[in-house]
Amino acid sequence: MSAISQSIPNLLGGVSQQPDPLKIPGQVREAENVLLDPTFGCRKRPPTKFINQLATDIPKDATWFPIFRDQNERYIVAIYKDTSNPPVTQLKVWDADTGSPINVNTQGTAAQYLDVADVKNIRPLTINDYTLLCNSEQRISMDSSTVDNNVQEALVVINQIAYNTNYSIDFLKDGQSTSQQKVYRAQKLTISPATFQDSGASANSNCQKAGNQNFTHSDTGKTGLAFNIATTCQYAQEKTEVEGEPFPTGVYMSNVNTSSSSSSGGGFTENLKQFYAEKTIGLSANHTSVVLGDQRYKDTTVTTTSGNITWRQHWRAVTDPLQPTAQWYTAGSHQYSNSDGYAVQIEPWGGGNRYHFYWQHSALGYETSTTMYRGGGGTAATATEKYEAFGGITSEPDAGGYHHYGIAKYTRNLQDQANRKWELERVEQIAYTDNFGANAPDWSPSVSFKDSVSTSSAYTLGNDAVIAGGTAAHAWFAVSAVQRGNPLISYPQYSVYTAKVSLTNSGEGWRQGDTFTKTLAGKTYTITVEEDNFSYNFASENVVTYTSPADAAAGQLNVGTIVGSLVTSITALSNYTATAIGNVIHIKRGDTREFNIQTRGGTNNKAMYALKGSVSNVSLLPEQGVSGMILKIQNTEDSEADDYYVRFTATSGDIPGQGSWEETVKPGIPLNLNTSTMPHVLIREASGSFTVRPLSNSYSDTQYWASREVGDENSNPAPSFVGQTVKDMFFFMNRLGFLSSDGVVMSQPGDYFNFFSNSAISISDADPIDLTASATKPSTLKAALGTPKGLLLFAENSQFLLSSPDTAFGPATVQLKELSSYSYSSDVKPLETGVSIIFSTEADTFSKVFEMAVDSVDNRPLVAENTRIIPEYIPPNLTTSTTSPNNSFVSFGNDTDTLYTFKYFNTGNERSLAGWAKWKMPAIVKLFGFDHDTGYFVLYNGTSHILTKLEMLDDAETSPITAAGQSFVPRLDNYLFKSEVTQANSGTTKKKLRFPAGSYVEGKQANIIITQSGQETLFLRPEIQSDSTGYYVEVDNEDAAEEFILGLEYDMSVTLPSFFLTQDKRADRVNIPMVETAYLDLYYSGRYNITVSKTGYDDINLDLDVTPADIYKANEVAVQELTTKAIPVFSRGDYVTIKIKASDPLPASITSYSWEGHYSNRGIANIR
Repeated sequence: MSAISQSIPNLLGGVSQQPDPLKIPGQVREAENVLLDPTFGCRKRPPTKFINQLATDIPKDATWFPIFRDQNERYIVAIYKDTSNPPVTQLKVWDADTGSPINVNTQGTAAQYLDVADVKNIRPLTINDYTLLCNSEQRISMDSSTVDNNVQEALVVINQIAYNTNYSIDFLKDGQSTSQQKVYRAQKLTISPATFQDSGASANSNCQKAGNQNFTHSDTGKTGLAFNIATTCQYAQEKTEVEGEPFPTGVYMSNVNTSSSSSSGGGFTENLKQFYAEKTIGLSANHTSVVLGDQRYKDTTVTTTSGNITWRQHWRAVTDPLQPTAQWYTAGSHQYSNSDGYAVQIEPWGGGNRYHFYWQHSALGYETSTTMYRGGGGTAATATEKYEAFGGITSEPDAGGYHHYGIAKYTRNLQDQANRKWELERVEQIAYTDNFGANAPDWSPSVSFKDSVSTSSAYTLGNDAVIAGGTAAHAWFAVSAVQRGNPLISYPQYSVYTAKVSLTNSGEGWRQGDTFTKTLAGKTYTITVEEDNFSYNFASENVVTYTSPADAAAGQLNVGTIVGSLVTSITALSNYTATAIGNVIHIKRGDTREFNIQTRGGTNNKAMYALKGSVSNVSLLPEQGVSGMILKIQNTEDSEADDYYVRFTATSGDIPGQGSWEETVKPGIPLNLNTSTMPHVLIREASGSFTVRPLSNSYSDTQYWASREVGDENSNPAPSFVGQTVKDMFFFMNRLGFLSSDGVVMSQPGDYFNFFSNSAISISDADPIDLTASATKPSTLKAALGTPKGLLLFAENSQFLLSSPDTAFGPATVQLKELSSYSYSSDVKPLETGVSIIFSTEADTFSKVFEMAVDSVDNRPLVAENTRIIPEYIPPNLTTSTTSPNNSFVSFGNDTDTLYTFKYFNTGNERSLAGWAKWKMPAIVKLFGFDHDTGYFVLYNGTSHILTKLEMLDDAETSPITAAGQSFVPRLDNYLFKSEVTQANSGTTKKKLRFPAGSYVEGKQANIIITQSGQETLFLRPEIQSDSTGYYVEVDNEDAAEEFILGLEYDMSVTLPSFFLTQDKRADRVNIPMVETAYLDLYYSGRYNITVSKTGYDDINLDLDVTPADIYKANEVAVQELTTKAIPVFSRGDYVTIKIKASDPLPASITSYSWEGHYSNRGIANIR
């Protein structure tokens, strides 16, 4: 046997599932966590940086997508169903670079629109500052808004004048007088007002406007209407309840003397007000179910012989700043204690209607003086609060016979206590009463306002006002209503009426909208015909005529005279008005009844003509008119395809006169897309928050779904997606596009939200595009992607190309052709690589990936199956796909922690590199998206969703470690810098390094690598520990003091194929070489672990240290730039397998490998 060697130039062929003899040199059996780099070889994949924990309450089936606007604005969005019953769709946004949540506001119909059965049916599309959200379950509709089609108007044009000529206008009901015409009748009547009331001066009317009466009514052209009006009545008592306002209207009160009165602090100059007071009390430490801000209410009413007194106690939980740690107590469960209670009481005093005001405190007793202290011991020297009553607390009424009560509350800062400085906090009027005189009502019951004076009378407010220790309740006492009637008269009342109308005879000539008035019991009502119906009868006719002078001697011939006379005659007709505009007369009915009009005048009736509804020749349109009048231009009598509508716009706005006719929309047809069913938009506001809302003109924004402004349903139809669901959205040739069933609809260019034409007269390249895909199999469109040759559309069984042979891309030039018939049955969208399109299709057990290049609109595309060599490698049910054209990188995921990556590299039109590999991420991949060279991940670790990112290239300026002339980031997942790790002492010699929430994934090995100069690449593999706070590792104090990076270890693994001698691209499978040694060519690498598996032998494990042992320096970096390492094999080439693994957090790169051994073909010549 002769000695031989063979070299494999690289390991960039990726994984191949072909038998080893058929593998192309450079292909391997398995490649995990590698990046196939044409420059540096088969490298360990980039590490991931932990950014933040996003949420712990988002379910695993949420939909995630990125919004990458620019380098300063990158966001991550989640849409999911919450756990409420029934579940509600939620939308959350985070900053992609910090993981900080961003507030999202929901407006309009957004909540209803996002309410889907499956959140996967929400499809996003970002265009500049707008991210459109499409609910593919929602059918799109038009709304009901239209141009009014009930205006009955006409134009009469006088185009010739002559002597001795009759100018006549015939008015006919809805057609010619010789034809049977519709006769309308009332079907339903309404009455206004349907409800009303009498009050004030007529409050005691005792329902005088109630009644019941039958009526009949006729009007010009309308007869025989009969109906009944019935008005019923109920009484109600008048009252108001407004805190702090004067006593309610109608309540008897004596005049109040507003003169000032002073006893110990001044008086009031206000009329009698409702009561108001404020104070603070303490609550039990046992009450733990109420938090700060909780509020409770209690309403109390006292009935007296003269009326009712009602007041409200309002409690709010606040912190007591004076005793933040005090342990309050209560005598009974859910009751307020009187141990520190205060009471405000007003009760009869001194006889008659005089009242006494005082404070009560459990420790101080009844206060008869005007001052009370609280806090800091409750004495004048130590107190922090002072309450001072004023206004005649214990004195007789003032000279006018009135009492004035008030409270002044003073506070003293703790720091100023020694100086005894008080600051006035508020003054409240809690009572203000007068001497009622001889007619005063008897207020025999005492009226008390108190929180709890004793345990037995303690209040329970609502659902238990319970507050934790160290807090206090804030109480307001307010009288919310006072009713004191004058015993000499009854309480004021008002009458509430309800009116109804009943139709008894429909009459004739009555139309919807007709109105008239009738009076019953002194009340006038408006009766309106709300609905009508019709039957056929013969119509009647009205005629107006003007005869011009017989000759010049008989009078002046003037078009103004002709027009003026006809206008006067028309106005005299019932329900008609006329306006003179030069030689034009504008005629309008006062109701919506249809009418026809004919003109007669001059030789052959050519002196004048009428326009109503439509005109057959645009030249007949006058240059004068009334703004808003609409006419149909009926070009071809038997066809509506070329019809259009015009609206007159006067030069002077609403003033009739000169103007122009502009194209408009047909009256009565829907104008607007229903914005509640159209895709909604997620917008970043100037404040930094996001808003989800419909694209409607009801918001202060220039962008909204445009209306149909011209044409009718034939010349400017609604988009074909109306009545359908929208499967997906795309953006191509500066147009927004929708895929709906087998249709593709694109907006106007630059006007993304306009799907209607600008003109019904001509087709423009700026008009929307609306086409249907057709093939021998169903062509439901699922995805779209732009290419230089056109828009590539994907159906489940076909691919179509929307393109234009001309430079212009418009509805008149575009073509939709079937391009190919490959299967596309995947939930992930096709991807653009920069030079081609990659798309996946799924079988029951595995997925295929195809690559398509469209080089001509006339030829079939170039298609390659990239998974031909790995037919059983990529699983089905793919959920994520991403591409980075900058890095020639594609990946697919299936809702696991595994990504299937495809790396390619083109040299000109030739592909120099194409290889598959597998990335094992630290947790389940929910989202992977690229912005330039940065990839962002949303991972689910079983309990929470976390945000991480990776950089495809090591940045020499920002990489924390420099070794062997190169800078790099440690190869760790979820890595954290020292500043992001919390440290705590663990004994005297160790530190606990805690992982931030979500950053550690259970079952992973932690690594710590030192980045400080002189210690670079020193790394530790500490044991993971946990406690109630979370996960942590322990290290020596000396290591914790260094600059370090903490992260999770991941393995790079490559399994080489067996060894065969290959000549002329063919392996010799008969004469197997004996392999003695394999050599790995390494670049900028750390340590490797090698496993050599030989048939019939135990596996051999070797550690390949790249640093030469004979020249190694202590504390030097364990990375070498270039080296070749030998692996002893000594086996038949087809009996051995070599697995290469790199676990250390250091770079690793295999540029090529070779082997040496012996080979003999036994002298047999190989003839080919």
